[in-house]
Amino acid sequence: MVHTDETNRYGGWDVPIVNMTQAATMAGIGRSTLYRHAKKGTLSTVTLPDGSPGIDTSELFRVFPVAQSQGHGEAVKVIHEETRDTALLKLEIDHLRELLAAERRNNEDLRLAMRQIEHKHQNEVPERSRGFFSRVFGGKQ
Repeated sequence: MVHTDETNRYGGWDVPIVNMTQAATMAGIGRSTLYRHAKKGTLSTVTLPDGSPGIDTSELFRVFPVAQSQGHGEAVKVIHEETRDTALLKLEIDHLRELLAAERRNNEDLRLAMRQIEHKHQNEVPERSRGFFSRVFGGKQ
């Protein structure tokens, strides 16, 4: 996930903080290479809100200038597009989860109402029908 609230300015572009997977893709290298450079101290990382490491893309381009020559602007645009799509999908997922939770509550309410109706019918004493002699001789009703 790109953290657009944590941005720097780089050549007129908003340069986001990206996670290690996105940084590796942008630089055309493996994630293990990024982690190795971060461990050696040649690449500075930041901690993202979820606790995972992230890299400012300007720092990425400082250490791996090949990535910059491959079209920094296009890479940032792609990440922004992915971020927008991801954000929309997350909103849709959240909305669907809310709808599902509402349906589950509704189903539980219906189950409770059915149990109450069944319980009410179980506790009712059926009306005893009058026998032949009661009807003929007018006994208790």
